[in-house]
Formats: sequence, structure tokens, C-alpha cells
Amino acid sequence: MPLTASALSKSVQGLYLTAFPTCINAKFPPEKGGSIIPYAMIDCMCTAWCSVLQAPNAISGIYVGVTGLAVAAAPPTTFTFPATSTAIVQFNSAIGWIGTSSVPVAKAFVVDIPVQSSVLGMLQLLPSAASGPGAGNPSPIMASSGAAVFTPLFQAALVAAFNAKLGTDGLPLFNTTSTEVNKLILNLSSIYATIISSITFVGAYAGSPTIPVATPLSLPTAGSII
Repeated sequence: MPLTASALSKSVQGLYLTAFPTCINAKFPPEKGGSIIPYAMIDCMCTAWCSVLQAPNAISGIYVGVTGLAVAAAPPTTFTFPATSTAIVQFNSAIGWIGTSSVPVAKAFVVDIPVQSSVLGMLQLLPSAASGPGAGNPSPIMASSGAAVFTPLFQAALVAAFNAKLGTDGLPLFNTTSTEVNKLILNLSSIYATIISSITFVGAYAGSPTIPVATPLSLPTAGSII
């Protein structure tokens, strides 16, 4: 199944309902449409996450292989986000959430969203010119500069998503200038950037090596989540 914000949100909402069966009782007032508040928040987060994650060639990679006779291509490959293993502690510490509900709520917001996106999506790396067989891996740029690059992108995407979530009265359900919502957006932006920067994958490039001798080759590449 291709990764979409709606499919991702539905998956995460299902996990949230399992953790909090009574969440369906937390609703906006009837005059705002009565939608379930945590579901609406998850919708916004998934929309923002996908808009940044699925931007064309958002993932910087590096091809490592040998010289080739033509263009080498890699089929879609799986990916993971190792930073999700510490995301709950980092997020709760930064935002100041405590109590028994803080961990499962944070899990939904900062673990379930990236993990489920890796379940639903695949990474498509760009073809590599004049290349033979090789592997596509994350570029060191992702780890060294990814957080600084992605944080403002996520912040803008989250603000846009929360502002676009309207009630039946045509007005936004959330006030992104309020202290609590703004604090949530800032901390989500930071942890999402850390998580996406930790992406791991191995793309298998197929191509014909140069004849009679193929020499080692390393080239920058990029990929898109599909």
C-alpha cells in the first residue's frame, strides 16, 4: 500500500484507540462538528509528517559501487528510523509531559507515526549514471545536517496542517498561536527532524560494470518515499 497521510492517520488512530479506548469521548463541541480531538490532532501530525517525508528526493543518499556501462537502477526498498527507540523519552523531557498517560500519548505522536510510515511506505532511490552494481545508503549529510534542515520544514508543515483542520463552522479547530499548541508544534518539529535524520536503508543497485575492468565509484544520490 502506498504511503498516504490518510492511510497513516487511520493506522495510528487505530493504535491510539487500543491504548485509550475512551478517547472517542473526547470531542469538540457540536457547533464545531463534534469530531474526536486526538484523532484530529493525529490527522494534522500525519499530514505534516508525510508532506515533509514525501517531498521529492527528500532523503539524501550515497551510491557505493563500481563504474558501469549505463544507468544503474534500484527497486523500492524498505527503511527504518532507529531514533524512534529514544524518541518518547526525548520528547517528553523536552515538552515537560509527565504522568501515566504521557508515555502512550507520546508513543502515538512520535513513534507510531514514523514507524507506521515505514510499514506503509517504500524508498525509491534515483538511478545512478554510469554505474554498475552497488548499494545505496543514507548520506552522512542526513546525520550531520538533517536535524537543522528538517526542523523548520516540519514546523511550517505542522502549523499549516493544524491551521487547515477546520470545524463544520469553517473555523480552525486549533489555535496555533496558543501557548500549548505552539509548544507542541515546536517540540514535534524537533523530534521529527531527529527521527527522519536517523533513517536507515540499503538500496540494491543493478547495472552492468565496465569491461574489462570496473573501478570503485561513489556518487551522491537521493530518494523519495512512496
